[in-house]
Amino acid sequence: MINLLPYETKQQTRAARTNLILFKDVIILSISVGFLAVACFITYFFINNTALISKPTIVNTGSAAIQTESNTIKTNLANAKTVLGQHNYFSRVITQIASAIPNGSIINSLSLNEGSFGTTTNIQLLATTADKVSVLKTNFEAPVASKYFSDFKQASTSVSQDSAAKYPYVTNVSVTINRVTGQ
Repeated sequence: MINLLPYETKQQTRAARTNLILFKDVIILSISVGFLAVACFITYFFINNTALISKPTIVNTGSAAIQTESNTIKTNLANAKTVLGQHNYFSRVITQIASAIPNGSIINSLSLNEGSFGTTTNIQLLATTADKVSVLKTNFEAPVASKYFSDFKQASTSVSQDSAAKYPYVTNVSVTINRVTGQ
C-alpha cells in the first residue's frame, strides 16, 4: 500500500494523535492529583477531629498522674545527688596509697571502711631497704597525696631477724584519710 497523503497532512495527523495522547495523560494526572488532595484533606480532617475530641480527656486525666510522677522523679534525683555527694571512693584512696608507697615496699595490713574517713588509720608496710621507709613521709605529704591524706606519722620501724626475708623492714604508719567525695 502506498501512502499518497501529502507530507504536511501526515504531520498534522501525527500531531493530532500526539496531542490526544498528551490530553489523556493530563486528564489522568489531574484526576490523580485531585484524588490525592481529597485523600489528604479527609485524613487531616479525621486526625484533627480525633485530636480535638481526645485533648480534653488527655489533659483532665493525665496531668495529675504526670505531675505526681514528675515530682517523684525530682525527689529521687535529689536523693541520688545527696547520696553521690557523700559517697567515698575507696578505689581512689587505695590507688593513692599505692602510689605513695615506693617501689620495693608492700602493704602488710590496711583496714578501710566508712569510719576510716576523717579518722586516723594505721597501715603496716614492709620494705626492702631503710631508704624505702624514709621516702614514705615525703610521698604521703606530696601535693597530690595531700588531697587524700593528712597527719602522717611514722609510729615505728623494725628490722626482721629473719635473714631470708624479702622485706626485712617493718614500719607502722598512721595517717588521716581525708573525705574526698563526688569525683
